[in-house]
Amino acid sequence: MCPVTIVSHQTNTDLKLKKTDFDVVVIGGGAAGLTASATAVSLGAKTLMVEADRLGGDCTWFGCVPSKALLSLAELVRCGDLRRDDLPARLWAIRERIYQHADTPERFEALGMEVLFGRARFTGPGTLAVACADGTTRDVTSRRFILCAGTRPALPPVEGLEDVPYKTTHSFFEMKTVPDSLVVLGAGAVGVELGQACARMGVEVILVEREPGILPAGDPLWAHHLDPVIRRDGVRVLTSTTVTKVECAGSGTSVRITARRAHKSQTHVALDDDVLQLEADMLLVATGREPATRSLGLEIAGVATDGGFVKTDATGRTSNRRIYAAGDVTGKDLFTHAAGAQARAAAVHAVLRFPRKYNGDSIPKVVYTHPECASLGMTSAEAARARTEGKDVQTWSLALSSLDRAVTDGHTDGTLHIQATRRGRILGATLIADRAGELIGTVGLAMQQRIPLSAFSELVVAYPTWTDGLRKLGTQQAISRLPTGLLRLAARLLRLRGPKVGISPDEVV
Repeated sequence: MCPVTIVSHQTNTDLKLKKTDFDVVVIGGGAAGLTASATAVSLGAKTLMVEADRLGGDCTWFGCVPSKALLSLAELVRCGDLRRDDLPARLWAIRERIYQHADTPERFEALGMEVLFGRARFTGPGTLAVACADGTTRDVTSRRFILCAGTRPALPPVEGLEDVPYKTTHSFFEMKTVPDSLVVLGAGAVGVELGQACARMGVEVILVEREPGILPAGDPLWAHHLDPVIRRDGVRVLTSTTVTKVECAGSGTSVRITARRAHKSQTHVALDDDVLQLEADMLLVATGREPATRSLGLEIAGVATDGGFVKTDATGRTSNRRIYAAGDVTGKDLFTHAAGAQARAAAVHAVLRFPRKYNGDSIPKVVYTHPECASLGMTSAEAARARTEGKDVQTWSLALSSLDRAVTDGHTDGTLHIQATRRGRILGATLIADRAGELIGTVGLAMQQRIPLSAFSELVVAYPTWTDGLRKLGTQQAISRLPTGLLRLAARLLRLRGPKVGISPDEVV
């Protein structure tokens, strides 16, 4: 159980200072901070953005950009179009190009805000001290603050970890050479993405996960379909396995890992554990994230936290009514697109008091593996439980082997599932396909606009495309609602001579 910090409301937290330096001060220049700052200044607010390191945050330097670049570059290496030794330099070049295009201080200063590099700490409910890079301290006051401090890698309590040259996502992409062998601790989204990418370019990869399956936080269908695929790519998967000790091996550049793999009988009674000895050139720790709030002085500001994550309402407001929070620091939906949505809601409310709210139910979750895994709203497992409870939930499914584009591309590993009511109101989707991350956006728009699943049957899409899979699912649902009795009567009246009336959903073309 994470510790909960409860802070009573300051009696003066909602009082406007007679004179403040800024309308909005944003702490953090990552995905949430950049969005919050740009939104605030576009609404006419005098805005300051404070960043301790480099603009762009985890997404540009350690997360989305380098990891997705690695996936593409790994495919080039696998096909022989890029030398593995040249990959690190190409990774750095891509990050730098994204930064220069979107995340430079000059770009945001040109929007009309001030950018200040330094470490921020609250000195009161409405005051901030920034320890600047030049050694000076600047005191700042503002009507509103938006916390976008983000997270950092969380390290597991493993004996010897501090004494070995391990990597996290903050250092993995700084590698000078690609290792010949890699052990990844944690089979969540990051571990599986990077592990599969490395395996596809010839690295010996061992994936270690303490839970019974990979991607434990995702839809169970993800692991069901993806586990055999990554094994086929050469990843050795060790689930129900806990690392107990790590130490240097050989000349000190490689790592030896001791782990225990639990076994259970069919009656779920624990049997003797296996003790495993693993060795690799590189150890990557991908066991989750923790909030980067320790040095912000949140207690002084009257901001309540839960396990270090900032507690907010749907608008992003914290227990101090003048302070908002957005992005990973809230512990809600740790995705860049979620951070942007939270930041826009918080900035609009902070500046205009307009009650724009963040809706976590509309946030798609995507794992960028081959095939990609995506979900939104009700999962397949939740749909199955709902049906056992007698609720109006149906699941429409399409195997990729029935989708012509998947067949032509040779990528038929996966399936498309959409959960809907009998009348077609879409409740959620689970997509496992090469373009799942793109397709889930179309499903999200339909959910947001309350477009029924059957409407997809009227969609005329280019052939052959992945979107045709959504059309097929819509047609399945539309066919299920056809009045077959009336069709038979019409066929008799019109003297139609076909062998049957109606088709089953499985016969959709």
